[in-house]
This record gives sequence, structure tokens and C-alpha cells, in this order.
Amino acid sequence: IIEKLLEIHHITVKVKYHLSGIGSTLMRFILKKAKQEEVEQIYLEVRKSNKNAIGFYQKFGFTEGGLRKTYYQNPAEDALVFKKSI
Repeated sequence: IIEKLLEIHHITVKVKYHLSGIGSTLMRFILKKAKQEEVEQIYLEVRKSNKNAIGFYQKFGFTEGGLRKTYYQNPAEDALVFKKSI
């Protein structure tokens, strides 16, 4: 059985547009396309200290599924791995 996976590498919204709904619109589009393409799981990493991003992803049903030690550099920081089943 081959599982269809999607990995999100970057979602960025300029600070002046935070809380404008652009990020949510983009995420809804990604989730809609994933469903159309019959993706089964979506994965992404986020800095452990990035509480805003963590809350954003949780709002869309992503759950924490692991830790990658010292994944980020400048500054060095662990990454939380999030996943969502479609």
C-alpha cells in the first residue's frame, strides 16, 4: 500500500499582514488541494518556540507527532513535527 504524503516546507505571511486572514486562506487552499489529490497525511516542522505558528497549525487540526533535535540553525533550536490526517 502506497500512502500519499504532503510535506509543507514554508508558509510565510509578512508581519504587517498577520491577523488579516491571508495565512488561513492559504492553509484552507492547501488542505482543499490535498483532499482533491487524495493526500492521506500532511507533515510540517515548526520551531519549538514559535507559539503563534503552533497555535495556527493546531487551529487547522495538526497535532504534534515528534521532535527533531537541533533541526534549525541561527539560532540552533529543536523543531516540533506536526501532522494531519486528511
